[in-house]
Amino acid sequence: MDATHETFPQAVLDALTDHIAVLDANGVIVAVNAAWQRFARDNAASPLIASGVGLNYLEACRGAADRGDATAREALAGLQAVLAGDCLEFALEYPCHAPTEERWFRVRATPLQPPHRGVVVAHTNITPRKAAEAALHK
Repeated sequence: MDATHETFPQAVLDALTDHIAVLDANGVIVAVNAAWQRFARDNAASPLIASGVGLNYLEACRGAADRGDATAREALAGLQAVLAGDCLEFALEYPCHAPTEERWFRVRATPLQPPHRGVVVAHTNITPRKAAEAALHK
């Protein structure tokens, strides 16, 4: 395989503005895109995103769920369902507030197509939409 074919999947991932992580069948992050890396660099306080490739995403969710985070518990269940083939997609909106601002994201998980086993996880910043919704309800 030539160098173009080897770099093609990463170039596609890096072209996306959502924060993307590709998980293997066990929930280990095997690839992330440039947007994920920028977010991780800017928000290193979060152990889930700071570690990146090699981190078990499911274990990070499980740890947060064990500390009482209901959103993490729901994310863990949804990701496990997609990995098990029990559903074709999981999506969840969740707060991810920074010390200086309120932020909201939508996480969406979809399975990799056979013969691969795993999940693509995309985090989309929906803060502007949430702010507009809040303004309408005032």
